Amino acid sequence: MATSLKIKPLRIILSIVLILGAAVYSNSQTFEKIIKTTADDVVYDAVQINDDHVVFAHSYGTYPGAYNSKLYKINLISGKISDSTDVSGNSSYTFDWLSNILITNNDELTIVGGCKNISSGDKQIYIAQYSENLELIRDTIVGDPEQDESAFDVKLSSDNLLLLAGIRQTGTLLLEERELDGALKRSVNYNNGGLLATCIMEIPSKNKYHLFRYWDNLHSYYIIDKYDLSIDTLLEYPVGFLPAIAAEKINSDSYFVAGRKLSIPGPQQDNLSYIEINFDGEIIKEVEYETDSIVYYWQHCFSLYENRIYFGGTYPCTWVPPLEFYPEQRWILTYRLDLEGNVIWQKFFKGEVNYMPLKILATTDGGAMIFSARYDWNNPIPMQRDVHILKIDSLGNYTPLTSTPEVMEKMQKQILVYPNPAAERVNFVFGLYHDLEIGIYNLTGEMIFSGRFKHQAEVDISGLKPGTYIYRISGEKGFYEEGKIVKQ
Repeated sequence: MATSLKIKPLRIILSIVLILGAAVYSNSQTFEKIIKTTADDVVYDAVQINDDHVVFAHSYGTYPGAYNSKLYKINLISGKISDSTDVSGNSSYTFDWLSNILITNNDELTIVGGCKNISSGDKQIYIAQYSENLELIRDTIVGDPEQDESAFDVKLSSDNLLLLAGIRQTGTLLLEERELDGALKRSVNYNNGGLLATCIMEIPSKNKYHLFRYWDNLHSYYIIDKYDLSIDTLLEYPVGFLPAIAAEKINSDSYFVAGRKLSIPGPQQDNLSYIEINFDGEIIKEVEYETDSIVYYWQHCFSLYENRIYFGGTYPCTWVPPLEFYPEQRWILTYRLDLEGNVIWQKFFKGEVNYMPLKILATTDGGAMIFSARYDWNNPIPMQRDVHILKIDSLGNYTPLTSTPEVMEKMQKQILVYPNPAAERVNFVFGLYHDLEIGIYNLTGEMIFSGRFKHQAEVDISGLKPGTYIYRISGEKGFYEEGKIVKQ
């Protein structure tokens, strides 16, 4: 029987500008970096290729379907771009984006993405192999030119085949096995429900595939017989859960499927969530991380390495289209978890403009890289996002581009305090903590405000004299943080 664990607030041709900061924390190199062009820029996937380097795929253009793409190799120690190459594809096509990078034969990189025929508008799948030095080995465009096809998850099978899970036209789930050069081995459609297939997991010991459907009224997933790709069993995941990525646990008979959990019924509320499933397809654990507001999750923001999990999303996220270009302050909310789902720490990164994390990659040095789309609605170029990169250490620290004492202090906190400086009100966002005591003091130590709050607090400071004040936050099991508030 599955256990359900709700981690409610805890008790206790481009002109590119590269901006960089760097330092060392807890045996990990850290930095912050921005890639700016005059186009819309996104990064959806990245992979670590050795101890010192990560390769990521950068898509840029005016809108998806009219993107160009590049591959970059970034040094984990220095934060410098050590190599890059244009992904040219086919002159008759433009890219939706490059969505998946895998390490395959002889340390080659296999790149998979969506592309669009310029003349017909037909969507197909782009597959390419590159060396670690970003030299093109081969590439191809696959799929039915009469039907739109997209791959949302790509895995390397035990048979050294590419497993592609996605969509062929609306409402038709796609599963394909292809050779690394793109040659089709088998393809099958499933029309039982769901808008698309978002993730797949192979279970070699059972000779099965597990295929997950998204926006499915039956909230279901398939156990598929690998012999003939027929549906062996139809199972249900929790109501409101939206599966986005499957991650394998090393030396285990279970795996994780991460995504977001919607409140059903009730007002719109999204939380980061994952389920743990054994090789027979049984859900053995459901974990949900509840906050006070919508936390939006993108596909590749759950990353597992050995006994460490990094899990993140966008906080908060008002559901007003266009979602990714809404003029709203948004933070990169990131949790570091152990394999049981316990939170080691939470951090709210950035937030001065709209940040949407698209890829989190746990790295071998204990830290992680976070690739986000940064949208500044004050930018005169309409609907432009920049690529924002954080390399954090195992404690969630990093070296910011602007290393003022105020910025460095905010980075160390698990409780989000904003705006700061402030003229009238200051918000305290607890995230996974709750039942916290807040005290505000002047510089002589006199308490001028105190209160206990469950999930969050909005404190009126309009009556205070301009200057610097100290806040202290405490809770059960010894939780304590303090910092400064500047009253304007």
